[in-house]
Amino acid sequence: MKMSQLMKDLFGVNKPVIAMAHVPALPGTPRHDPTMTVSRMIETVAADVEKLWAAGVDAIMFCNEDDRPYTFQAGPEAIAVMTRIVTELRPKDRPFGVDYLWDPIAALSIAAATGASFIREVVTGVYESDMGLWSPDGAALFRLRRRIGADQVRIFANITPEFASA
Repeated sequence: MKMSQLMKDLFGVNKPVIAMAHVPALPGTPRHDPTMTVSRMIETVAADVEKLWAAGVDAIMFCNEDDRPYTFQAGPEAIAVMTRIVTELRPKDRPFGVDYLWDPIAALSIAAATGASFIREVVTGVYESDMGLWSPDGAALFRLRRRIGADQVRIFANITPEFASA
């Protein structure tokens, strides 16, 4: 099947506009504000989501952009809160996705739990980055997807991370 048909099947258009809804820094991360409750996080992201839908985007991808410095393995406290936020704000009638920088296992797990249509992650290759050597395990990701019955979650794979060298 052609990529344009895959996109049309999922988003209703050949070239979808996918907007990013950035989640405030999650618990357990260095930039997390301890006064930022989960309810306030949901309110913050909800305001952004509303604006993005009003702007006419085709889909929204929820992302933990503010969890700098990023890690290759998310903490359970961050995964739990991200899952709650996405669950509260997921659209009922449109596709949406999850991006968990840079833990594809966390992204897929959140996507499966919330009913997301897709994830975006780096899934293969070896890279030098500000986080050290990076060698994602695509095989583990695809095996997890099969084990948890999430074959319907599409995996949009970055070819090369924007801040790394091969």
